[in-house]
Amino acid sequence: MEQGGSVAVIEDVTDQREAEAASTIWPLRRAYRSRQRVHFRERVERILPQPREVCGCVTDLDQFKQVTTPRPPARDMLLRAVAER
Repeated sequence: MEQGGSVAVIEDVTDQREAEAASTIWPLRRAYRSRQRVHFRERVERILPQPREVCGCVTDLDQFKQVTTPRPPARDMLLRAVAER
């Protein structure tokens, strides 16, 4: 740099930031889902205090909110298709 120039270093940190965000978000999501399961179990036990033969199905559909928000008929079709399987 004999003539007084400068050097710029540019680094894309998108992947690093996304990884940091995921490492923060996923444990929170796992804890939230765990609390949901506990709450669900407590509600079932409260509703059915006596031991009975009961069958239930709980499913987690990825990206379900994207289907339910803009198009309720699409939500119903998806739920029917899942129930048929």
